[in-house]
This record gives sequence, structure tokens and C-alpha cells, in this order.
Amino acid sequence: MTLICPVCRQALALNGRTYGCPAGHAFDRAREGYVNLLLRRPGSSVGDSREMLAARRAFLGGGHYRPLSDAINERVQSQLAHRTAATVLDVGCGEGYYLCRLRATLGPARSQSGAILIGVDVAREAVRLAARACPEATFAVADVWSLVPVADGSVDVLLSVFSPRNRAEFERVLAPDGLLLVVVPEPEHLQELRSLPGFLGVPEDKRDALVQQLTGGFRLVDERVISLRLGLVGDDLVHLAAMTPSARHLSPATLEGLRALAMTPVTAAFRLLGFAKVGPRR
Repeated sequence: MTLICPVCRQALALNGRTYGCPAGHAFDRAREGYVNLLLRRPGSSVGDSREMLAARRAFLGGGHYRPLSDAINERVQSQLAHRTAATVLDVGCGEGYYLCRLRATLGPARSQSGAILIGVDVAREAVRLAARACPEATFAVADVWSLVPVADGSVDVLLSVFSPRNRAEFERVLAPDGLLLVVVPEPEHLQELRSLPGFLGVPEDKRDALVQQLTGGFRLVDERVISLRLGLVGDDLVHLAAMTPSARHLSPATLEGLRALAMTPVTAAFRLLGFAKVGPRR
């Protein structure tokens, strides 16, 4: 296990229902199988709300973003093709959709051969849902702006799907020959919904800003765009709007108005970028 203590950063070991480190710090494992490594309660606006998580679970469960999940899985499998053991970390894992589908893609044989899947998120409810959905993985509640709670150089693939990116921590935990896989929305993503009062847009330079943010610690090695044309109606439209960061700015009346719409075409466009860590390979 590669989890580390958020207090002293020594390795955590699971003994019964408790994770403990050599310094004596202890963290109980919840009934659902996750561990809470937060040292202080985050503010109410930090992380996804219960409503956002419920909307995301409903929307993703409909398979609308499956092509994105498939592209992630394909790239991860390519990275791990010649490794007998590997650790995949999903930072900002949410309710676990992408990590759970990755686990299913890797299959039992791969999982039994030493693949370790870890998901972390600052929202306890998100991690609780993820742990219930994918008990084969390890899940932790953690504030990645302070600490990504895994050991130095222990991660072979680090996933960041629409989630916060702590470059210093990503550099610390990623193995020298590991892969950082980042997903960001394209400028045209959900463009049909931007007429809604409070709906947020995507900056035109988001991709370039990401590459610039990671320059110095990482180098871009590959990228691809996944663009979908979704035909959505009723609850699907409501769930889509309610699961995005825009949800905090949309009124209940606006969301209910979506429910009454007829079939609506919506663009979903994502950029999947692979980064290698700068420095000598192991």
C-alpha cells in the first residue's frame, strides 16, 4: 500500500479497520471501505455537493461520456502494457466513474497481478460513493492542495479528469517513467447551454494554460480530442447542467426549465493530454 500519513508523511499500514503510521497517528477505515485523511473540515464550497454528485452519477450512468472513459482506458492500458505491477491514482476521483470503468477494463487477471487503483477526493460523500461502487480500489478523502497522500515516486499513471492539479505534488508522487493523464474541456464544450443565466464558459486558452502550468516539471507527449454530439432530453439535460461547476450559479427554476425541453443537441468536447515527468528515467 502506498498511502502516507497526512501528519508526518510516513507510510500508512492497515491493521484491522485502522490505518496507522510508525509515529502513532491513526485513521479509521469507514464501513464503505475508504479512509478520511483530512486534518480539517473543508468549507462548504470546496468539492462537489451531494446534489452535484447525484446528478453526475445519474448522467454518467447513462453512458453519455463513455467514449471519453474508453479513451482514458485505452491510453492507460497502452502505458501499462509491459508492466507486471502498477499503481494508478485518480486525483479528484469524484463518485468513481472513471476509475471503476478502468478497473473493469483491466479485468480480474490484471488486478490480481498487482495493479493497485487509488482514488482521492476532498468531498467525503464522493469518496463514499466511489468506495461502494468499486470496492477493489483504495479510496481516501484528502485535500490535494495540501498533500496527495501517496508515497514519493509510487504512481505509474496519475489521472486528473476535470480536477485540481497540484503540480508540485504531482511531480513528487509520479514515478520517473510514469504518465500524467489530464482531461480538460474544449472551448466548445456544452456551448449550447451557455445561454442559461449563470452557466460558465470554457476559456479559449485552457489547453495552452495547462501546458504552461506544467512546463518545467512535465513535458507533453501526446494529446487527442474527443468530440461528441449528444441528443439529450428532460432529466438528462438537468443532470448534465447540475453536475458541472455551473450548478452553483444556476437557479432551481433554470434547471426545471431544462426538464421541459424537447430533444436538444449538446456538444461534449474534451482534450486528453499525456505528460511525461521531466528528469532521468528509473
